[in-house]
Amino acid sequence: MTQTKLIKELEEMEKRINEGFRGKIVDIKDTDSDAFYGENSTYKNSIGIGITVEVLGEDKTTFEQFFARPSPLGIQKSNIYNFKKKYKKYPEIGLTVNVIVNEDGFFKIDLD
Repeated sequence: MTQTKLIKELEEMEKRINEGFRGKIVDIKDTDSDAFYGENSTYKNSIGIGITVEVLGEDKTTFEQFFARPSPLGIQKSNIYNFKKKYKKYPEIGLTVNVIVNEDGFFKIDLD
């Protein structure tokens, strides 16, 4: 039985999602949630960093992720703390990270 080109492409996509992706941090900038998210910001005036990641592969897809500055009491639950725990350093340009697809179908840095 032969598969169509579309079925083969879908199986390849599914395989990549199941195996996970790798990405490289290509930019980091100081920003705040209002500048990063614009009108859609749910965390008004939160200071943090915006990280741009290029997903490694043929299509050179990029995505951005915002890490807010944690409060002293909430540092252990923060994205930046979990990033350092997983990758043994804070985000830096050129660092390779694991990338996952979240429940909404968007890329994000794997922090687990």
